[in-house]
Amino acid sequence: MRKLLKFLDKYKYLGVTFSYHGSMKHAVDVLNQQNLRAFNHLLSLFYRVKMDVKTKLTMFDTLVVPILLYCSDVWGVYNHKDIDKLHLKYCKTILGVRPQAPNIAVFGELGRFPISVICKERTLKFWLKIMHNQDSPMYKVFIEQWVSNEPNCWALYVKKLLCD
Repeated sequence: MRKLLKFLDKYKYLGVTFSYHGSMKHAVDVLNQQNLRAFNHLLSLFYRVKMDVKTKLTMFDTLVVPILLYCSDVWGVYNHKDIDKLHLKYCKTILGVRPQAPNIAVFGELGRFPISVICKERTLKFWLKIMHNQDSPMYKVFIEQWVSNEPNCWALYVKKLLCD
């Protein structure tokens, strides 16, 4: 018996929504919403319990960052600057500075990097691992996409990240 395949605009796999045209914006937006909930729970805890800045950063890195970085090996190649907003808000809140404080000064004071930089690092490591295994199916898909010359192809983002 023959079954027809159903074409979908979006498909959810392991909690990440993939779209047929390769955009990961929806997946990142969902992760941002989940992060906002974790962020608000963490802030409510800080109003009840007094902690030092180092402990607050550790709690953020333990409870919030893993949610945000979920599957970032795949979507980190795209420039989703929204992921840094919550991190900056958190850092400014725990330092007790105004929202207008310079971002670079806040990161420098706390010795941190934007989450988007961490995403790029994870993406690079992921793709370098794939590039060193030329027998993998993913390597072959990457090469096919790379030479396809489609203007918004995900492989071109990876190529730019690897070559720049």
